[in-house]
Amino acid sequence: MSFRKVVRQSKFRHVFGQPVKTDQCYDDIRVSRVTWDSTFCAVNPSFVAIIVEASGGGAFLVLPLHKTGRIDKSYPTVCGHTGPVLDIDWCPHNDHVIASGSEDCTVMVWQIPENGLSQPLTEPVVVLEGHSKRCPPVCPQAWDRPPASGTDCRDRAEGTGRDVGKQGMGCWAGGWGAGVMEGCQRMGC
Repeated sequence: MSFRKVVRQSKFRHVFGQPVKTDQCYDDIRVSRVTWDSTFCAVNPSFVAIIVEASGGGAFLVLPLHKTGRIDKSYPTVCGHTGPVLDIDWCPHNDHVIASGSEDCTVMVWQIPENGLSQPLTEPVVVLEGHSKRCPPVCPQAWDRPPASGTDCRDRAEGTGRDVGKQGMGCWAGGWGAGVMEGCQRMGC
């Protein structure tokens, strides 16, 4: 009888991670507890955006990547939703444009200043309305036309430019999975 080895060989067996130093971490951020099924943050080459707890509506922080350490509680936020923010995502074509979906049935597109926020940002570039239920997933792949899917089984897209109009379409699978992908494929994601 031959005996098999109990421990499988792996080239990563003796690899250990190094903890990041505190001066390279973000500290004292009130992360939201209402994040739907999405992540609570989004990162691009210039900024990190984090959904935070806010009274009277939804808000999120936008921090330059080089600003690490303790974040002051009075740091300016992006706030304009009347309900909690459920999802945020950066535009892959422009590092200063972010979209946020909220429990108030709206998706808002925001233009972040070149050097980050110095005061609270309350005026979105575009507000996408028309959902009857909350709309967390945002699909920023289509430049100048961000589709959003809501729990009301509707995919919606509204152009942020002058030449593009509003479109609405039905989606399948209860608004998730294949329906969201089908809606994004029709919109050119």
